[in-house]
Formats: sequence, C-alpha cells, structure tokens
Amino acid sequence: MDAPIVLGIDPDTRHTAMVLASAAEIFQVYVIRASSDTEESSTLRMIHCLAPAFEALARKADAVVVEGQQIYTGKSAASTDSILCLAQVAGALAAYANLTFPGKTVWMPKPSQWKGNVPKLVHHARVLSHYGIDYETGNDFCYPSGCSRAARIPGYGKTKKSDWKHLGDALGLALWGAVRTQMLANANDDRRGPSDSIS
Repeated sequence: MDAPIVLGIDPDTRHTAMVLASAAEIFQVYVIRASSDTEESSTLRMIHCLAPAFEALARKADAVVVEGQQIYTGKSAASTDSILCLAQVAGALAAYANLTFPGKTVWMPKPSQWKGNVPKLVHHARVLSHYGIDYETGNDFCYPSGCSRAARIPGYGKTKKSDWKHLGDALGLALWGAVRTQMLANANDDRRGPSDSIS
C-alpha cells in the first residue's frame, strides 16, 4: 500500500485538534473551538461541532487515531471529572468514525500507549523534529516558529501558538497511527505471500 495517511485527534472540551499526516508529511492541521460557560456545556457543544470537520478530514485518511483517556492515581476529583468529560468527546469521535466510515481502522490508545511516559514538551520536540519543523518551547509544549515548512501546511495560518499544545499531540497520534498502519499492512503482505499477492 502507499504510505498510509492518518487523522490524529487530540480531543478536548474546548479545543479539539486534528492533524492529517503520513509518517513523512503533514497534510492539514485543524482546531475546533467550542468554549462555553461550564465544562459540561462545552463538552456537549464540542460534540455538536465535531462532525463536519471530522468527516471532511477522515474521508482522506486510511485510519483514525483518537487519544483515549486514563485516570491517574492521586489526581483531584475535579481533574477526574475533566478526564471523564474528555472521554465523552473521545467516545463521540470514535463513534463518528465507526458509523460514518465503517471498515476504516480506528485506534484509541491511552497516552501511555502512544507516547509512553515522555513529557509533552519532549515528545512535541521529537515529533516536530521528525517532520523537519523548527520550533520553540513554551511552558509545557512546543510550537512551530519561523518555519517556512510549517507555514505551507494547510490550516497552519489559522492556528495560534497555544493551539499547538493540542496540535502537537494530534500530530504525534497521527505519526503513531501511520507507523502502526504501515506495520499492519506489511504484516498482511508477508502473510499473503508472493503467490497470493494482489496484482
């Protein structure tokens, strides 16, 4: 198969980030903003706003990767409630993917599965470097800076520096999915063997 194109999604109740990419190229970045008075109302508003952008981008992808959620021990009740709201957005995205594009591969890895225990700042730096994008560092994330390669990515001009806290994760998810989708395709080719190859 050609290099797989994957839609990576970092779900959030107020700023959901989507990146369409292969392991070698970024094709589009997109952020859905759906802020409201409370996290609960923002969650519902985000779920309502997701479908159009998701469908347009997922249609171009071989697979979709939505970050799953995990509750960490020692976190406050408020933090746990926030994670549960994120899980609702992530679940809606996975449902959209399965209902709108039946048969399309959908991954929903927890953070520990797709980036291990690497801090966000370090992981963003690695992912942006992988794509040859110059970056600067914020408090806990990286963002493109003065990079003509980034400037050519469709959607980049509509992003804010702060959006890259989520876009960096969405890009990492897309890369993770692209590598795994290619590995699955290669494994299937190996199992099929030369005599069973499709011409």
